[in-house]
Amino acid sequence: MGPRDRSFTVIVAPNSPGRVRQFRISMRRIYGVIFVAIILSLLTCYGVFTYFHLVAKMMDFEGILARHNALKEQNLQYRDKTRQLDDKLSQIEMITRTISRLTGIAPDTVRSTTGGIGGFSANTQTAKDLTAENLSHLNGLIQKSGGIQQEVVRLKDIALEQNLYLSSLPTAWPVLGYISSEFGYRPDPVNGQREMHEGLDISAPLGTKVIAPADGAVLFAGAQRGYGYVVIIAHKYGIATRYAHLSAMSVRVGQRIHKNDIIGYVGSTGKATGPHLHFEVHMENRPVNPLRFLGQPAAS
Repeated sequence: MGPRDRSFTVIVAPNSPGRVRQFRISMRRIYGVIFVAIILSLLTCYGVFTYFHLVAKMMDFEGILARHNALKEQNLQYRDKTRQLDDKLSQIEMITRTISRLTGIAPDTVRSTTGGIGGFSANTQTAKDLTAENLSHLNGLIQKSGGIQQEVVRLKDIALEQNLYLSSLPTAWPVLGYISSEFGYRPDPVNGQREMHEGLDISAPLGTKVIAPADGAVLFAGAQRGYGYVVIIAHKYGIATRYAHLSAMSVRVGQRIHKNDIIGYVGSTGKATGPHLHFEVHMENRPVNPLRFLGQPAAS
């Protein structure tokens, strides 16, 4: 008899008088019960493991869903910000064009290669995080802002240069008065000989303030033969101005001068027949008619 053919007899006897029961159990059945118990145990363990695994997956899914919703909200905010940025860049671009038109500065020929930048499509899925379309749009805005920044800097530099140039032009009348002798050939007021008069004679009361018509630096302040007390101011771009026959000077050599600063007072020092200011403008060391800069007389 083999091991599997063996069997066990289980006798069940009651405490009180009654029928005694006997059960014969073979080893095959015992092995079968043990095998079923093992299978059930494994299935139970697998079920428990699967349950907790699914619970963990659900928790991960909820976390992913929360992050997805957060990214979705961030993406919507990003789109709103980029729309605002696009609007502001367009406004700045319009302002630079207006400045170009008002100042007469030609717009720069170097422009952003992206051209105009459009908005987002209404059909774009809002759940997508920074998509290729969004990134392309953002890159376009960055490139556009760089082009506008260069244009603004260029306009600023040109405007500063123009402002510096204009501030160096002697466009303000140095003294209030009337023109008693103009630029050009005339009879000398003392000897009557015809000679070149290289400036304007502006008659004004003795002691009238003489102001600088433009920014510059004092090149000379002192007495010159025939001119009496003289102040010479060097401006930029090869422009210089001379103020002669002064009764007194209020500046010194090397002093920085701003437009409308007082540089002296009307007098009649040197070769003069009465109180007046002799005013000259030189460009590249050549005398030019001051009326080219001054326009109409300040007083007559």
